[in-house]
Amino acid sequence: MMNSWETEYIDIDEIFEAKYIQPQKMDKLWEKGWRHLGPVFRRYSIRDWSDKIQLVIPLRINLKNFKTSKNHKRIIRQNVDLDLKIKTTILDNERDSLFQLYKTRFTQYIPESLATFLGEHPEKGPCKNLEFGLYKKSHLIAASYLDVGKKAAYSQCAMFHPEESKRSLGTYTMLKEIEYAINHQMDFYYMGYVYNNPSELDYKKNFRGVQGYDWKNGWYDI
Repeated sequence: MMNSWETEYIDIDEIFEAKYIQPQKMDKLWEKGWRHLGPVFRRYSIRDWSDKIQLVIPLRINLKNFKTSKNHKRIIRQNVDLDLKIKTTILDNERDSLFQLYKTRFTQYIPESLATFLGEHPEKGPCKNLEFGLYKKSHLIAASYLDVGKKAAYSQCAMFHPEESKRSLGTYTMLKEIEYAINHQMDFYYMGYVYNNPSELDYKKNFRGVQGYDWKNGWYDI
C-alpha cells in the first residue's frame, strides 16, 4: 500500500476518440485512469502545473465507505434554500454565461467554454451525462456535470457564480452527486485527480472513503 498521496513514477500518455461507450465499459475506463473531454478520451500520469512536473493521481470514493463529515453537513445546511434540478445535460447560453463568469478562477489551461469539458452535445454521448443545477429564486447559480456508467459515476466538472463562492457550491454539488450514486446502487464515484504536490484541487481529499490510483499498482485506500 502506498503512503499518503505518494504514487510510483510512471510515464503514461494515451488518447483515443469515441462517440459512444457502453456503461459497463465506461466503468472499466475510469478504473484505469481514463477521462474524456467530449469524444476525446485521454489518460496521463504527468502534467506541467505551477511550473513543476506533477504526478497525476486519479481519485475515487469507495461508496460503501463514504460518510458525510461535520463540515459537509454544515455545507448541506447552508444551502437548504436552493432548489436542485437533475436532468439530462443540454448546453445553452445561460450555462455558457455562467461558465464565463466562473472561469475567471482559472489561472492555467483556461478553457474556452463548458463544451471544452463536455463536448458540444453531451446529451448525445459518449455516455450518459446529468446536470445537477442549483437555483436561487429561479436563477441558475451553480451546476455540476456527472457521467453515469453502470456501477460507477464520474464528476466531470462544476461551476458556480463568483458572488456565491462562500456557499462552497462545488463541494455541495459533489455531495449531491454522491447521494445520487449511492441511491442508484453504484460502487464508485470518480472525482477527477489531484497532484503529488499541494494544489487548489486538494479539497477533493477531504472526503471519507477516498482512494488514489497508482499507475503501476492500481487503487489504494487513503
